[in-house]
Parts: sequence; structure tokens; C-alpha cells
Amino acid sequence: ASSPAGCLSMLGPCSTLCWHPRHAGVLQVLLEWALEQGRDGAAVRALTEHADSEGWTALRSAAWGGHKESVKVLLEAGAEVDGCDADGRTALRAASWGGHEEILLTLIAHGAEVDRVDYEGRTPLIAAAYMGHKEVVELLLRRGAYTDVRDVEGRPLLYLLVLEGDLDGIGDILFHCHT
Repeated sequence: ASSPAGCLSMLGPCSTLCWHPRHAGVLQVLLEWALEQGRDGAAVRALTEHADSEGWTALRSAAWGGHKESVKVLLEAGAEVDGCDADGRTALRAASWGGHEEILLTLIAHGAEVDRVDYEGRTPLIAAAYMGHKEVVELLLRRGAYTDVRDVEGRPLLYLLVLEGDLDGIGDILFHCHT
């Protein structure tokens, strides 16, 4: 039999499993197995916090892909909710970019920072606005997202909405700013 460390390295990052919604059960089995391998949880952390060659953790992959069950399994296993890649992008930003409302609510309920800025100057709100996800913009505003933000190129949130032609989003932002 292989050592626990050897088995973990053969599994590779859990982020690969998070690309498929039907793999939440497999992910759960792997995390339970990893927990049995050590009393201190190091094996579980090795799986949940491992990043692939592009910096994607399992949680960020699941959030971007819209796989709510995998997100829940990973958070329950102790995945770092605000863990980020080398560019500062978190699972909340990935879910915002993808327009995954239920995952945003789950991440926020687990303490995700609504206004965390990545290295391009983008917050989850900017990511959602840029991608034209009106419902996500509304959700983030209701959760207290800061509206006076600019990306690294100095473009304010309203500019991004105009760029995308999101007139409803512009109205929502203006209403939120004046209430």
C-alpha cells in the first residue's frame, strides 16, 4: 500500500473533480478518506487548498463552474472561503463572473469578503457587472457591496455597465447609491 502522502499526490488537485456537478459525492468520499489519514486535518487541507498550475483551488473551480454541491462539500471540509490565486481572484469573484447566485449566497454565508479586490482592481461586483449578471449585481448590492469602485484601468462600475449596455443595472446602481 502507498503512504497517505503518496496517495494524495496521485489524486492530484480536487479542482479537477469540481468541473463536474456529479462529482460532489466523489469529492465527499475523498475528503472523508483524507480526514481518516491524519488527526490534524493536514490531508484534507492538502486536498482543499491545493492549486493547479494556474492557481485554481477546488473551491474556486467549483464556484466558477456553478457546482453548488461541490462548493458546500468543500466549505464544510474547511476550504478557505477567501483563498485566492496568484492574481487575487477568489471563489466569490469566480461565482460573480459566472453569475451563480446560489453559490454567492453560500460563500457569503461562510464569511466571504464581498469587496475583496483582485490584482486587476476588480471586486465581485465589478466582475458581475462586467459580465452583465444583473441578479448577481443586485444580490451583492443587498449584501453591502461598495459601489464607488474602479478597476485597474480606472473604469468605474457605471462605465462597465454602460460598456455592456446594461441599462437596468445602471438604474439599480443609481437607486442603491441614493437610498
